[in-house]
Amino acid sequence: MTNSQNLQQIMDKIWEIKIKGAALGWSGRQTYEAYKDLLPPEVTLIDFPSQSLNCAGYALGLNRSTSDPMYFLELGYRKVDLPEQADVYMMFKGDDWIHLGKVVGKGIAISKWAWEEPIFKHPLSFHPGPWDNIQYFRKV
Repeated sequence: MTNSQNLQQIMDKIWEIKIKGAALGWSGRQTYEAYKDLLPPEVTLIDFPSQSLNCAGYALGLNRSTSDPMYFLELGYRKVDLPEQADVYMMFKGDDWIHLGKVVGKGIAISKWAWEEPIFKHPLSFHPGPWDNIQYFRKV
């Protein structure tokens, strides 16, 4: 397993590539091709989705993107303390949510990293971008 310091360095490099790809108008596949060799072995590609969908829409099973995932979380989920109790997780940078994913096992998640990018199985804390708080939710 990749240690946390190396994992952070990998996440930072992938984030830089994602920002560059967005600025250059790359497709999700082009961006993925640019960073796929950086992915540690514990991160595996699941699929490229057939539709444009953000991480929140994917994690919440909405089949559409949403910029207000808290609305849907308040409707059908309750906040829990531990990832082992959760169905989904939400990462924050300050007060702003930046990522949602599905909790699928002890410390393991499945999430979509951007509208046109792939779905990955990965360690729960692995996200190519800055975050400083994580919350967990269970479907009621």
